[in-house]
Amino acid sequence: MPADILPINSDIGTFKVGFLLLEKFTLMALSSAIEPLRMANHLTGKHLYDWQLIGESAEAISTSGGIRLLPDTTIDDSIGFDLIIVVAGINVKENTHPKTVKWLTSIARKTPLMGGLCTAPLVLAKAGLLDGYSCSAHWECLAALQEEYPLVYCNNHLFTFDRSRLTCTGGDVPLHMMIHLVASQHGRAIGNAISDMFVCDRVRDSQEPQRLRMERQIFANQPKLADAVQLMEANIEEP
Repeated sequence: MPADILPINSDIGTFKVGFLLLEKFTLMALSSAIEPLRMANHLTGKHLYDWQLIGESAEAISTSGGIRLLPDTTIDDSIGFDLIIVVAGINVKENTHPKTVKWLTSIARKTPLMGGLCTAPLVLAKAGLLDGYSCSAHWECLAALQEEYPLVYCNNHLFTFDRSRLTCTGGDVPLHMMIHLVASQHGRAIGNAISDMFVCDRVRDSQEPQRLRMERQIFANQPKLADAVQLMEANIEEP
């Protein structure tokens, strides 16, 4: 138990999160989402959050990097969650099965919050769970998402909270999204403390764009231009 116990919102009981893992899901997205929950428990000395890994079956699920994880439960036995987050990765369409889509449509009626990480918003959209909602998704699948599901309001933000839907891009962005979630439930002090424990100099805002700024992309492809601009900036006299 940590030496300095942080205050919590005692009106909220243990918040139960289920992570539905699709084949070839991104491990970084999953771990980035779980760690803030673990740290919230650690810093407060309370069981604020509980989480389980959900599989389509009891078989091990392969990450995009080839690591295989056994689920804690399956979609046939998963009930009672406050939030279910779908975690996907590469080849999301091929790895989304009709049984899973049907289950998501059904379980959403019994689950207060539904979410998706990386390319998983495509799965939520296929289940009809993002119609009329604003949505963030990994930039690689954003155009396809908008084209195939015109009732979904796609954006280029890092993550989006829209009523009962949480959607997020890939990489380490789930870390920032979940810190925001914890802070919204238990206060900014806990969010800041989690950030400090992960040596995260700042928690990124939801509306920050996910792609590199245009000039950085240009410079990456044209190093001579980048050198010229840096030289000019270094020799500009202060007014």
